[in-house]
Amino acid sequence: MKIIKLENLTSIQLGKITDAHGTIVYPADTIYGIGCNALDNEAVKKVYEVKGRNYSKQCSVSCPSLDAIDSLVILDERAKEIVSRLLPGPYTFVAKARKIIPFQKDTIAFRIPEGRFTEVVSELGAYFITTSANLSGQLPAVNFKEVNMGIMQKVDLCVDGGACKYAAPSTVIDLDKMCVLRKGASKPEHEEILKKFER
Repeated sequence: MKIIKLENLTSIQLGKITDAHGTIVYPADTIYGIGCNALDNEAVKKVYEVKGRNYSKQCSVSCPSLDAIDSLVILDERAKEIVSRLLPGPYTFVAKARKIIPFQKDTIAFRIPEGRFTEVVSELGAYFITTSANLSGQLPAVNFKEVNMGIMQKVDLCVDGGACKYAAPSTVIDLDKMCVLRKGASKPEHEEILKKFER
């Protein structure tokens, strides 16, 4: 089990892990996640196995930048404006898929977390499969010390970023139905935007 502090992580180190079909535990702005290169079928399978997740359940995709979203999903102009105003941030959006991601269906849940890890991913230019770093059915970890030890022993790298900024799962928004699927972390300055999705 290899552990590295978030401030010491580089895109070169992360690239070596992804090139070897590796998996990592890392801090998002919301909760800790298990991730890998989203386009690597072998690595994605490992994430599902580590998590103990059913293959019928989709994982989210963390994008390296706003520009990269357009290659992943199909968005109309209204949806693009909403996404650009809320990301990076503690939000996950669901939209029609453009790119084929292993074990994904016709829609993809995507986000861009705030923080240092996203900066490293952006340097690498990679899409990352992400799911919470807890066994299915357990509470998510919002601090590195809360991450399940069994999970940490199964991944190739654990990134210690201490406590997550928002310490709660992201708010999930369906861009097709224009509604909130799950209320979670959010920013006070986005309250008026989020009200538009309430039903």
